[in-house]
Amino acid sequence: MDRLRLLCQSILGRNLDVDNVATTLALADQHNCSRLKDVCIEFITSSNEIDAMVATKGYTAAAAMACRRWTPAQRPSFPKY
Repeated sequence: MDRLRLLCQSILGRNLDVDNVATTLALADQHNCSRLKDVCIEFITSSNEIDAMVATKGYTAAAAMACRRWTPAQRPSFPKY
C-alpha cells in the first residue's frame, strides 16, 4: 500500500499546473502525503504564474488549510489579494 501511495504522489506531482496545485496541496495535506505537499510548495514558490494560481478557487482554502499545519518557520509567504 505504501508503494502505491508513493506512486500516486509521484504521478500527481508531475502533473501539477496553476489550476490544480492549490487543491492538490490541500488534499496532500489532508491525507498526509508529505512528498506531494513538498512538490506542491516548491511549485508554488517557484512559479512565474503566481497571480494565475492565486485566482483559482482552490487557492484560498488550500493556503489557509496548509498554513494552519505548518510551523511559522515552514510557512511560505503567500501573496494577499
